[in-house]
This record gives sequence, C-alpha cells and structure tokens, in this order.
Amino acid sequence: SSLQQYRTSKSIADPGEKLDSQADQNKQNPLTCPKEYISPPSPPFLALSVNPAEVPAIQAERKKMAEQLQRMKTDRRHMEKTREELIKKAKGLLEQNKLRRYHVREEWKKKYFETKKATVSLEDTSNKLRQDLELYHQKLLLQLEARDSRKRPNNLTNSKNYTIIQITTVQHELNQLRRKLDDTKMKLIIEIKMRKQAASDLRALRAELTQKKIHSALILQSRKSGI
Repeated sequence: SSLQQYRTSKSIADPGEKLDSQADQNKQNPLTCPKEYISPPSPPFLALSVNPAEVPAIQAERKKMAEQLQRMKTDRRHMEKTREELIKKAKGLLEQNKLRRYHVREEWKKKYFETKKATVSLEDTSNKLRQDLELYHQKLLLQLEARDSRKRPNNLTNSKNYTIIQITTVQHELNQLRRKLDDTKMKLIIEIKMRKQAASDLRALRAELTQKKIHSALILQSRKSGI
C-alpha cells in the first residue's frame, strides 16, 4: 500500500516537473520559435463614400472620356498615315526634280562641249583669216601711201589716195570693233547661261536641303513623342 501511495504521489507531481523542465529548456534555447505564428490583424478597409445617385453620372463621364481617348487615338493614327504619305510624296517629287535637273544639266553640258569642239576649227580658221586680212590691209595702206607720196609729195592731205587710205583705215577699225562687239556678246550670252544654270542648281540644292531639314525635324519630333 505504501508503494501505491508513492506512485500516486509521483504521478501527481509529474505535471509540475514537466512544466519546470519545459521552462528550463526555453531558458536554454531562447531563440526557439513557437510552433504556430499568429499574424497581426489587418488594417481596417477605408471605403470611399460614394453617393449612389452620382454613380450613373460617373459612369457616363468615364464612358465619355474613353470615347474621346479612342477618337484621339484614331485621329493620331490618321495623321501619322497622312504625314507618312506626304513625306513619301515629297521625296518622290524631290527625286523627280533632282533627276530632271540632272538631265537638263547634262544635256546642256553635252551641247556646250559639242559646240565648243565643233567651233575650235572654225575659230582657228577665223583667226588665220583675220591675220591675213590684217596683213593685206597693212600692205594696201603702205602701197597707197607710197604711190600717193610719189605723185604729190607736197599736198598729201588733198590727194585721192589719201582719202581712200582714210576710208580704208576707218572701215578696218569699224570691222575690228564689230568683231570685238560680237565676241563680247557671245561671252556675255555664255556667262548668262552659266549663271542661270548655277542659280537653278543653287535653288535645287536649297530645296533639297530644306526638305532634308523638314524630314529630320519630323523624325526628331516623332522620337520625342514616342512614336
């Protein structure tokens, strides 16, 4: 009976000893986590107070804004398409103008050099004939002066030969002036044509430069707008 009483008292004292041993283990392992984690309570939900009577108006406004945004997107796509077509058309016109200018310039150069090449021999012949004419004129004047001086040595200014000499001299000077005038006119015509061609090329280059500037500005604007 004493053995049964000891066992009974031992079993009664065991729960306290178990708690003490559990406390000792917790002291020895202070970083041990509990078996179950209880999360903190969530913050209260802040609901916006909306008047039910205003809901249809808000929905209508939202729908209106969505429709306006869609129209803006459609207009933007249409404007982008129009801009691309205009750029393409401008490039085509620029290429056509450039090609036409190139053909006109090449044709003019071709005619100019062909004409210059053909007139080289004519210029040589003309210069030779002009030199022969000058020599003939000088010989004629010398002959007239010599004959007139033999006939009337004391009255040279009143002789017929002297009058012929003066007329021939004046005609010769007039012919020289006429040739110089023709040469000057020809040089002036060539210079005017070359200036016109240069002015045309300059206008074309400026138009091409302006078109490139516009194209570059459009590309830069498109990049900035995020297209």
